[in-house]
Amino acid sequence: MQPSTLRKEFIADHQEMIRGLARLVAALSEGDGRAAAKIADEIDVVVGPHIQFEEEVYYPQLRMEMGDEPVDRFYEEHAEGLEAVRGLLALGPDHHYSSEELTTLLREAETALRHAESCGRMLSHLTVLPAERQSELLSRLRGFRRAGVRWTACGRRSELRR
Repeated sequence: MQPSTLRKEFIADHQEMIRGLARLVAALSEGDGRAAAKIADEIDVVVGPHIQFEEEVYYPQLRMEMGDEPVDRFYEEHAEGLEAVRGLLALGPDHHYSSEELTTLLREAETALRHAESCGRMLSHLTVLPAERQSELLSRLRGFRRAGVRWTACGRRSELRR
């Protein structure tokens, strides 16, 4: 395995997450709860394995390198995004969203989007790891993908960190 493979797959996950969250923010900004609920379901499926990887494998390692404060913030940002996804899934596409609901959901989705966009600062920690460790992490990431856990199923970890 080339050490850059983990980096490439990590970046690809984040690009997909950013695209989904950007679509979600746009739908919520337009007041389109129906579209937002459908996008939330897609996000729940697509980003679950990556969130699980970060929260169970990568963030504990980052905590040792970066300390508690920044890593706690990462978990909190995940938790906000998770709240938006859960809220939209619970209310569903046929719900008539109030302006207050849309404002709250939009704020939470924007937090998750900013988090996904800024994850480059964490990427440097992956790329300096020895090739063997990068290979181990890549195997874990791919294992989480094969398991296909939804964000709403794995996101309880971020709630515990709040």
